[in-house]
Amino acid sequence: MPIAVPTSVRRAALVALALLAVALAAVVAVPDRAGAQPSSIAWVTPQSHDFGAAVVGGAASPAQSVTVTNIGMAEMDVVVDDPGAPFDLDTTDCTTPLTPGASCTASYTFTAAAAGEATGTATITATSGPTTEGFDLALMGLGLNAGDDPDRLQVTPRDLDFGPVAKGETAPAQQVTVTNITPDAAPGIAVADPTNGAFSVDGTCADPLPAGSSCTFDYAFTAPSAVTSTAASTITVPGGPVEISLAGHTTGLAGGDGYFVIEEDGDLYAFGAEARSLLKSLDPAATDDAARETTISKLVGPLLAGETAVDFELTADRTGMWILDSAGVIHEIGGAPDAVGVDPTTLVKTVDGQPEAAAALARVGGNDLWVFSNAGRVTPQFGTLNAQAQSDMQLVLSKDLWGGINDAKPTVNGTGVYALASDGGVFAYNAQFLGNPYTGIAERLGVPVGSVGPDLPVSGITVDPDGRGYWIVGQDGGVFAFEAPFVGSLPAIIPFEQLFAPVNGMVPYGNGYLLVAEDGGVFTFSDRPFRGSASGLADTKVVDISVL
Repeated sequence: MPIAVPTSVRRAALVALALLAVALAAVVAVPDRAGAQPSSIAWVTPQSHDFGAAVVGGAASPAQSVTVTNIGMAEMDVVVDDPGAPFDLDTTDCTTPLTPGASCTASYTFTAAAAGEATGTATITATSGPTTEGFDLALMGLGLNAGDDPDRLQVTPRDLDFGPVAKGETAPAQQVTVTNITPDAAPGIAVADPTNGAFSVDGTCADPLPAGSSCTFDYAFTAPSAVTSTAASTITVPGGPVEISLAGHTTGLAGGDGYFVIEEDGDLYAFGAEARSLLKSLDPAATDDAARETTISKLVGPLLAGETAVDFELTADRTGMWILDSAGVIHEIGGAPDAVGVDPTTLVKTVDGQPEAAAALARVGGNDLWVFSNAGRVTPQFGTLNAQAQSDMQLVLSKDLWGGINDAKPTVNGTGVYALASDGGVFAYNAQFLGNPYTGIAERLGVPVGSVGPDLPVSGITVDPDGRGYWIVGQDGGVFAFEAPFVGSLPAIIPFEQLFAPVNGMVPYGNGYLLVAEDGGVFTFSDRPFRGSASGLADTKVVDISVL
């Protein structure tokens, strides 16, 4: 496993915390939060089916299926309930435990018993170890009396969710079927390309489509760099267009084999050919250091106007960058959209004896951007907080934190954020709490939660891009794993030595993570290569690291 250690290290004894960090590689039990994705153990797609129109007393509609995938770390049992008339459980192979990564399916049909709209709910329950989670599937259909609504055609399904797909991979195609349930031939059926290039559609219909006949359109999803992708595709049928909603989720977003670090004075360093090329495109005046294999930009420094850089984020399309400063101002470079920053009059709390201040950035759901204060206050830049995140924020703000928020990372599906406090507290905003160093250490030692915690402040959190949990790093480089694979930590490799500068950040990288220290040292625990560090180059404190 490649690792680069800064030349300046000094001896110290951190054996106890190292052993605890290694021990926390085990999975921490997760409290139940049924009925909502993201889930810690299962992914169910899609979570709704519209069967369209069917003639009362006629045959059952074509079956529509739901896929259940085990995204946890252990075997998972699945129970599929019959929703009851007018919907029926047609078939299921969810009869034996699923191993991690395996899937099963259940299919449903709709038989119109009466004219008018019909709704129902199908429940799927997943259990893995102590965790049980339930998923309610919304079912819809329309009953037509023979001869009613002659212009209506049946288009099913209307919501396609391709679920988690590895970056760059293409999911199996999903079909939409158009059925002419009218007594006459239906002309002019056509499909429009999806509104997002990550999705595609193929297929044609006979023109006209004879009465009683069907045709299909095949939709595909190739996972891009964006965490969550959505789109719409319109199928034109007699009587008006029908919109097909598309969704997909990218896993394995651990970046390319390049990365950036930033100093508090705004100096940016890029490592790896792709990252260096991107930095040169953002700042044509950036200079190359051939000996250290890095590109250095001083574009940001003059923008800070005496403040210090606190955090930075790349845009989803990697054409720009946002830099947050200590006054709550966000500076944009390249193609980053203009952000509003933080109104200082809203920062009214005191945290661990310090005034409330801007502390971290998290890019959520594409290019939405949340600014976190050290008190846990969130200022969204391009939208509003969803109701759950708003409720979670108010709960955090009601507390007197022992340590201020110092890092924040989005969930893999882009709908929530994990915020980390320096004392080890983890706060889930529209996300599922999986544990913190206090719960993990207490569980391993068999002592009450809160009676023992990390010896040093924790400084970084990052989410496993494969959706299996998150990692937390302490200032000594000890890593705590919560439902994510433990792939190493600094104290375990250098058991009797302490870094010259504390670790203060981490990001996912390949099958593991990168750590960065305040002196610019970069440490790789990953199957991807070490590309360099700013140790010996940085003349002020390095505050964060980001990957492509």
